[in-house]
Amino acid sequence: MKSRISDTGFQTAFLFGFLAVFVVTEFASLLEKIKGRYLPP
Repeated sequence: MKSRISDTGFQTAFLFGFLAVFVVTEFASLLEKIKGRYLPP
């Protein structure tokens, strides 16, 4: 039972980590687009 709970916790942590990386990457890409649009080259 404990091993099953720890496995689920690990999967949840992995999922949140992947989601965090995805969000940061998307946010950085959006920020670059905004900079390119509003700031002169």
